Amino acid sequence: MTRHLPADEPDYVLIRLEFIGKTGGETKKLRYDIVDRQDEATGLSAMMRTTSFPASIIAQMMASGDVLMRGATPQEKAIDSDKFVAELERRNIRIVESYG
Repeated sequence: MTRHLPADEPDYVLIRLEFIGKTGGETKKLRYDIVDRQDEATGLSAMMRTTSFPASIIAQMMASGDVLMRGATPQEKAIDSDKFVAELERRNIRIVESYG
């Protein structure tokens, strides 16, 4: 990885979630990938983008009343995931979904 992603270049964030399970007796795989890089127009690093944007989206959802659950609740249970992903995409953070 150091050859393709040197430490002295703009950063990248690589995220992969993989789920394997059985449905109807057949093994299936679901994968989500995010590849994000520094935004040269704003100067925001990939790490800044992929940590601050989700936190900001959740805070905005809370302020607008879109989060109805209170207390120590995992965000994936408290928010509309489609709306959250749409807000990420609006900020040019794309989640690629694949099945196998």
